[in-house]
Amino acid sequence: MKKSREEQSVYLRNVEGFQSSRRVLQSAAKTMLDALSLDALDKLINKTRKQMTGAWTTHGLKSGMQIFFDGARESMDQVSLQAEQTRTLIRATYRKFHEEHGLPAVTPKVFSVDAYNMELHRLLDEADAFRNSPVTAMTEQTFLIKKFFISLVSQARNVFFRANQEADNWLKEVMNPLVQQIKDHKRVMEKRLDTLRRISESRDTLESKINELEGSRHELRKELDTLNRLRETLQRPLPNAKDDASGDPIAVAG
Repeated sequence: MKKSREEQSVYLRNVEGFQSSRRVLQSAAKTMLDALSLDALDKLINKTRKQMTGAWTTHGLKSGMQIFFDGARESMDQVSLQAEQTRTLIRATYRKFHEEHGLPAVTPKVFSVDAYNMELHRLLDEADAFRNSPVTAMTEQTFLIKKFFISLVSQARNVFFRANQEADNWLKEVMNPLVQQIKDHKRVMEKRLDTLRRISESRDTLESKINELEGSRHELRKELDTLNRLRETLQRPLPNAKDDASGDPIAVAG
């Protein structure tokens, strides 16, 4: 019981640490999702549209395109860094419970923005080709801006949308296996303690019964000794009978 309670105490302290880690994780998750936020990207899109609309030269238009993709890549790089920090925290939390409490080793699900970064780089290459195309220099400004946003910016926004969805689902699910393990381990520990309590209570009841039986045995021993003495008395032989008559016999004359 003492050992099990000590193990439970250590376990509960680690669970408190786990809750603290979850709060840190939630903070990191918010930072990561904020970087993938469509609201933040839409602000960049609106800023780019205003800059390009106000540009009077092809160079100004090209500069606006470059600024947009630079901002998009910077956001995705920030997400990549944040995702790695989050993965490190998650792996450490899993490893702690595995090493200290023997929970099954589980490799947490991984989220990576590499694929999305590759898509952004592909779009950036397309944007470079679009900016440097001779046709661009001869295209009317309004049509050029509209084409840029429809063909490239919309695709970049879709990249951020899918990355945001995947990151959000990952953050919701990545700790579930460990949470389930913690719940299962808690139930096992509580069941073991309950079993030990019942054993302890049974032992106390048994000791009480033994003491009661010992008292009865003592009383029965006294009664048995009394009966044995009575039996010895009853089995003792009776004394020989004595003649009560005495004196000489009377002679009868003939």
